[in-house]
Amino acid sequence: MPAFTIIKNDILGRILNLPDKIVIVEIDGELHNSTVTGEQQVLDELNADETYVLGVFNNDFHKIVDGVVVDRSDEELSAPSNMLPSVSPDVLVDGLAIDLKSAGFASISSIPHFSVWTKVDAKSAIDQAAGRARYRIAADGAFVDEEYSLAAKAVQYWRDLGSPPENVPDEIVCWQEAKNIQLSAIGGTLWTIEEAAQDIGYNALAFPFLMAIIRRIRLIGKYTVDTATTDYYFAAQPFISQLDLLVP
Repeated sequence: MPAFTIIKNDILGRILNLPDKIVIVEIDGELHNSTVTGEQQVLDELNADETYVLGVFNNDFHKIVDGVVVDRSDEELSAPSNMLPSVSPDVLVDGLAIDLKSAGFASISSIPHFSVWTKVDAKSAIDQAAGRARYRIAADGAFVDEEYSLAAKAVQYWRDLGSPPENVPDEIVCWQEAKNIQLSAIGGTLWTIEEAAQDIGYNALAFPFLMAIIRRIRLIGKYTVDTATTDYYFAAQPFISQLDLLVP
């Protein structure tokens, strides 16, 4: 999986691990998979004053000299640091689990450092990444997927009646009204009832399509881990990255 180090003001900054991402595009009314490369994703994310280099270059161990990344000298590496100690991801994850549990939510499982991952740890990490992707499909809140399903059923019922303009379901009307509030604020062309109904229908198709992609990545990833003999983290990581990038 390619890694990219972002440079700003001749200082090495954040490091991005970006595999190719699957996105869904509509072509002639049909949904299709399209691939966005890691490099394209980096270019889309860069701010005006940033650039990037291919590879992993931590600012603690490297520096920029005349626009080129070079290793820091032994003297520089041994010099005392004035930086505040950072909090490890493991501590943050454990703290989040405690906070969620105290708030009454189901706690995420705490996965150890990747260097000691077992098969169970790697498969659990893939399952969690799939859960995060499913969560991003819908808006925040409980039973939102059921709300989407009810709206889709209302559209289908209306279609079966012949789409009568005098008997439009509230699910379509409220979506048109909500969308037009947004469009009015930016000076866009307001939606008709038909456009609102079509959009609900499009989302009704996209929802199970995305769920199927998530399921496929999750199952293939866990099977790949099952067949691995060592380096379970590296067996699982490509699939975790795909899931984390699948739904924006």
